[in-house]
Amino acid sequence: GETHILETSAEHVRERIDDIYKRLTESSASSEQQQEEEEVDDGSTVTTSEQQRATVVLHLGVNYRGTVFQLERCAYNDATFRIPDERGYRPRRECVLLDGGGGNNNGNNNNNDNNGTMVSSSPSSSSSRREWGECIGTTLDLEHLREELQGGGDGELSSTTGPPPPSSVCISTDPGRFVCNFAYCLSLDRCRSANDEYCSSRRSRRRRRKVRRAEEGGGGDDDEQGRRVLYHALFVHVPPFDVVSENDQLGFVRRLMDAIGRQLSGH
Repeated sequence: GETHILETSAEHVRERIDDIYKRLTESSASSEQQQEEEEVDDGSTVTTSEQQRATVVLHLGVNYRGTVFQLERCAYNDATFRIPDERGYRPRRECVLLDGGGGNNNGNNNNNDNNGTMVSSSPSSSSSRREWGECIGTTLDLEHLREELQGGGDGELSSTTGPPPPSSVCISTDPGRFVCNFAYCLSLDRCRSANDEYCSSRRSRRRRRKVRRAEEGGGGDDDEQGRRVLYHALFVHVPPFDVVSENDQLGFVRRLMDAIGRQLSGH
């Protein structure tokens, strides 16, 4: 896995997220090419589901008014900053995404500032026009994650200023409109594009495999039918360390990553 600390500016976030997804998709394409060459050499078939592991881009941002961990269900194609970002950019009712799911402006999230991005591997964007204010959702099952995380695991989360809140994990549909939303919107869109590209590549590989089998006198194979989501993104707003200690937050992130891994592996 990789960990990146991002500057609270739209321009920086766009550059880094585009770079992250570019490297992820290039690595996936290289792995698929190598797999296909091996299949040609020895005639065996290793399905992509066995070869390719899902990739999760996990974003963390601080909600300075927060008291719980917020699993953000979606992001919005809306860059409206209450204050300028670190590079002085302050958009009003602008699109985060350009037509075709590309990039547009710069940015960060509402009352939440510090924005980190964590990329982890374990067992997704489209070319249509993006409307201002459009909501894009994560492909992860947040209800299941919340239930599992509320179960504890390493024990109850402790607050440094008193007893823990009655509900330490919640699902949010409002990541604000500052750089956190900006980053999440970009990431979800890049996931969608990467998944579309991956599925298109799989279909091309199946067609080539069927032609090769036919030429060899065998039947075509029908594995890997349907759409498989290989890339996922999730943004989590965390409370400040004076509300939930750093050690407890690290424990929560570990449990979250484990829970995501189990969800994607079907366990």
